[in-house]
Amino acid sequence: MSALHLKKMPKLKFLGLVDTKVTDTGMETLASLKLSQLALDGCNVTDKGLESLQSLKSLTKLSVQRTKVSRKGITAFRKALPKCEVVSDLTPAKKK
Repeated sequence: MSALHLKKMPKLKFLGLVDTKVTDTGMETLASLKLSQLALDGCNVTDKGLESLQSLKSLTKLSVQRTKVSRKGITAFRKALPKCEVVSDLTPAKKK
């Protein structure tokens, strides 16, 4: 199933795409949904993909373990969506 099929599921709230072939391009499609939780562990997602997800204002939890997301990308994402819990392999950035 491609990410485009997900647009036909407007009531979808929880989505787990763990260890799939989804990439940053797929994040653009996911950004149009009203998800509250999203798991992308083991996917080929980078900071660019996280940037696309910043429009998901309903997101309360995002898991990006074993991805190509950097600490800088997570910090930017947290700044855009401060109420969203981000789970990653990276140590949280220290507050200044």
